[in-house]
Amino acid sequence: MVATATIREQQNGSQLLDNQVYAPNGHARLWFVEFYGRRIKTTVTNKGDAVADWINRVRNNYHQTGDKNLVVGLDIENYFTQIKDGKQHYALLQLCVGTTCLVFQIYHLDYIPESLVSFLKDTYNSFYSVGIEVDVQLLKEDYELDLTNYMDLRLLASWKLNLDGNLGLKKLSKKVLQVDLEKLTWIHKIWNADKLSKKHIEYAARDAATSFYIGLNLIRIKSSKSIFEVYDM
Repeated sequence: MVATATIREQQNGSQLLDNQVYAPNGHARLWFVEFYGRRIKTTVTNKGDAVADWINRVRNNYHQTGDKNLVVGLDIENYFTQIKDGKQHYALLQLCVGTTCLVFQIYHLDYIPESLVSFLKDTYNSFYSVGIEVDVQLLKEDYELDLTNYMDLRLLASWKLNLDGNLGLKKLSKKVLQVDLEKLTWIHKIWNADKLSKKHIEYAARDAATSFYIGLNLIRIKSSKSIFEVYDM
């Protein structure tokens, strides 16, 4: 199925192609988000079958190059329960590899496919995000998902570029990619909605893509200091 597209310009320079394609089995919506000069093909789903399909496509497409090592941008969107302690839970898991992104509505999942479990544990896959240690901990607590090989982008940026180790994704995006990343406060209130809006999809895909491209750029930079110097700071 081919959909016509209307491009809407965003204030931050990124664009959302105003179209969506439903997979033949109805398990996923497909959106195209323009970011960093690339067209990010974004799969939005709460179905384990669609997640497994996405992972299989990524493995097949990128392993054909002969390189088993994958750089994966990771992001998580959360919501807070209304109980007194306001416990935080995860509603979305976003993964980005190159120009393909998965927005998994994990809060509404029907099941977690084994392929996702193995993808996250695969030592050939390197996951990058800001504050990823917290994400790893809560993914384990909420969904019993384990990540094996991951690194905080703040640590990597401190090592490779001698940047402040406390920078958030927005500032890292500006420093490393020269991209002004839009961050919104109101958008975090309804990540657990049954159907995400266009704005939510764009925001979610863009954050994961930002983590991917920052990670990819940083690992290509040679550093004059040992990674242990960063850990010992």
